[in-house]
Amino acid sequence: MKLRALCCGVMAAVFLIMTLSIGARAEQKEAVKKLNGEYAQTYNDILDQLCDIIDSTSSNPDSPPEMEGLVGVLESCKTENPAETFTRIGYAVQDINADGAPELVIGEIEERKGVACFGHTLYAVYTQSRSKIYCVVEGWARNSFQLLNDGSFFNQGSAGAMYSIFGRYILPPHKNTATCSDFYFTHEKDETLQMAYYYNTSGQFDKSVSQQITEAKYDAARNSYVEQVRTIQLIPLAAHAAPVRISAPSVSAQWAEALDQNTPHDEFIADKTEAQVKIVFSSPAGVKNFKVLKLSITDVDDNGKATFSTEELYALPTLTPERPLVLGMTFFGSTPHYGISFLDEKGEHKRFFIDQSGEDGSVLLVAF
Repeated sequence: MKLRALCCGVMAAVFLIMTLSIGARAEQKEAVKKLNGEYAQTYNDILDQLCDIIDSTSSNPDSPPEMEGLVGVLESCKTENPAETFTRIGYAVQDINADGAPELVIGEIEERKGVACFGHTLYAVYTQSRSKIYCVVEGWARNSFQLLNDGSFFNQGSAGAMYSIFGRYILPPHKNTATCSDFYFTHEKDETLQMAYYYNTSGQFDKSVSQQITEAKYDAARNSYVEQVRTIQLIPLAAHAAPVRISAPSVSAQWAEALDQNTPHDEFIADKTEAQVKIVFSSPAGVKNFKVLKLSITDVDDNGKATFSTEELYALPTLTPERPLVLGMTFFGSTPHYGISFLDEKGEHKRFFIDQSGEDGSVLLVAF
């Protein structure tokens, strides 16, 4: 989630987004259904491994397990807690090369529209051939991949001011290796260290097998590829991970429709808009010093990790199982606006922002 543009447009736009999200949610459910069939177990196994790795790496970052396609994910793990990683990294199942065999795409969530999530930066693409899984491309900060409109991959990389590359790679039908079709790079021309521009179709970073081209041709080719980059709809890993990974075990949150109207409860209305929703919070064992928070982003670092300031809007001395709290609030686009905090059974202070599942639209509590 390069953390998502600071939002809050006009109320009419918010209402439109919420309306469109119903269709987007259905599309995401269809994407999940694609995991059924002969590819289901294998791709689900990869997602399970990925979720386990995110959890284990957060507690032991110096000993990441071996698995292809992890470099970009591990970079995220070093700058975020697991809850943030689960909501910022997503997956999709798409038949990229139109050969009837869907690929599993792991990418970065960079935009949200209602409950629908989108991105164009790829961390890994897996394909299956003869019951074996192959990692077709693997992207990270200095070696990025994006999907183009024709189903090929746009690759960009850098090793300093002098050395940069970009190119196009194709996954042929029924194959498990991406092949280069165009490759551009910069390199010193000679002993004067003047930068020159080169092109080949082999993918080799080698002047001797390349044609020297002009800077204008180099820039034009790169700009052409950038214009063809395709945005992909992604399902957050949070939707695949077990709910306990991102929920607050001491407090549950669900849509208020699940609450029996005859149940005694407290209610707080944080805002009044046409897109307002109501969420009910309850605690099986009871928690103390329960608060509803208003969140404001104060800073976003180079890795897209946000820092929030909090304002207390409402407080209960104790949230009990006998008397839940109903909160009226609005999801203003992709940026978290509301959260909760409390002291759990161990007396530990917990904070969560309120989000929606990209898979089924259920309420999520994500630690921050």
